[in-house]
Amino acid sequence: YSGEALGDISLDLSSEDGLGSIHLDSTDSSGVVDVAVAPGTWNAELNLTVEGQRWTVDASNESAFQVVAGNNSALNLTASLSAELSGNVYWDFNDDNASNVGEGVSNVAIYVLSGDVNLSLITDDSGDWSVFVTPGDYSVQTEIYGFSDENISITVWGNGNSVDIELTAGAVVVGGIISYIDAEQFANIADDVVLELIPVEGLVRERITPDKVLVDGEWLGNWSAEVEPGDWILRATYEDDDLVAMGLLEANVTVGDYMNLELTFGGWLVLATEWFDYDGDTHTLADIDVEGADIVGEPELLMNIGAGMKWRTPVNDEGLLEILLITGNIDASSKIEIVQRNLTMEYSGGHGRHVRPGQESPLVVLSYGRLTNHEVSISTLSSTGNDSSHDGGVNDVMAIANADGGFDSLEFVVGVNYEGHEPFDTFSVYGAVAGTDSKDWLVEFHNGSGDWNLTTTFDMGRDNVLNFSNLNVKVTPANQSIAHSFENGHTITLQIMGPEGYLGEHYITVRIPQIHGFELTEPMDEV
Repeated sequence: YSGEALGDISLDLSSEDGLGSIHLDSTDSSGVVDVAVAPGTWNAELNLTVEGQRWTVDASNESAFQVVAGNNSALNLTASLSAELSGNVYWDFNDDNASNVGEGVSNVAIYVLSGDVNLSLITDDSGDWSVFVTPGDYSVQTEIYGFSDENISITVWGNGNSVDIELTAGAVVVGGIISYIDAEQFANIADDVVLELIPVEGLVRERITPDKVLVDGEWLGNWSAEVEPGDWILRATYEDDDLVAMGLLEANVTVGDYMNLELTFGGWLVLATEWFDYDGDTHTLADIDVEGADIVGEPELLMNIGAGMKWRTPVNDEGLLEILLITGNIDASSKIEIVQRNLTMEYSGGHGRHVRPGQESPLVVLSYGRLTNHEVSISTLSSTGNDSSHDGGVNDVMAIANADGGFDSLEFVVGVNYEGHEPFDTFSVYGAVAGTDSKDWLVEFHNGSGDWNLTTTFDMGRDNVLNFSNLNVKVTPANQSIAHSFENGHTITLQIMGPEGYLGEHYITVRIPQIHGFELTEPMDEV
């Protein structure tokens, strides 16, 4: 109990005598509100939730009060405060230790415990849950079949608290049979068949080598493995004869999966990689530690053969990928980040190929291109010609009326910082004015030349100018008989346009002072 007054809240009064209910005006800063009601028995109620806090006054027989005709003594009510305890229960597919879209686990039983508090609820389809409790210390427990039970302690303050809980899925058994023509043909190659379980894209786990189930010391094709639930690609190969089998294994929580595959003739994909640094020198995806151009992390290729079989694979020390695949179309792509000139620059590349049985594809080069970046940041450096009594900063100025029926022009110096990645970029700048009187305003520019025009250009870039501080802007408002005085002023939009449709915008506010008065053009008739 804090004893603080609750201002700006609205109570509901309900009549115990069948007179209906009344929604009261908001309380003042002292928590007081006056109301006139008919005599009788009344009850007060409140249920207000704001930003994780809930204030309640519950109506009951004990809280009922009598109102008589005339003046009544003040009624003091105490509101109970509860705070929101919420969170998300998730299964971390991509191993980033954070709850991402699609990782929430539904139908998880949540138990919130503290002293005599014992609450239970269920997560929704996104894994979210929420409950209002009194501030204090709580234990939050989870329970769902197939996942580990979690138990965490959390303190709930007056404004609420939120916690994400990561579940660990128990391992499930998967298995199946690998075959080839008949038992005799399979026996001839069985010892050299290689099995591999590959996690699909988005499921960040280590690859697994399944166990070959032996019968009297001989492998007849049965295999098994324990994996975390999720989608896995089973790949079986006998490279001496270009035999391969691949299929999507959907290991469900608690039940696993079972898959049979038959080896068939596949083809070899031979893929080289290349990328060019900022100086034009060529490298491969294996060159991760180049002086002045380091690749961030361990680069991999994203392979996609359809039917949900999409996975990541590394290249060899020469930047090559040589892999035996089932026949059909294959797409290889990836994105990499390279630190050059103290900037992290993004590259991307992709290539499609058709794999034919029993053939090695001609060498394919996957070339990475640097993604263009023309970004600039814009700021107002100074302003002149404005009313100094208005203290809005250089971006928010007041115009000065002149004796000619207009307003003095206002001038600004704008700075542009180049944050892009290109050696050389040319930008153009234009102006626009918001408001019903905008067509009578004039916005002009010059780039240091001193010649005012409706537009101007300037050059920037990594091999050029990084900071341009000579973009001059002149704003001439409409005359006094046309210009409107808006409460929020006129917004002047500076549009800086660059290559490939780049658009950067900067805003300046120009305010028109209110001018009061009128002039008689004819004498008024006497009444």
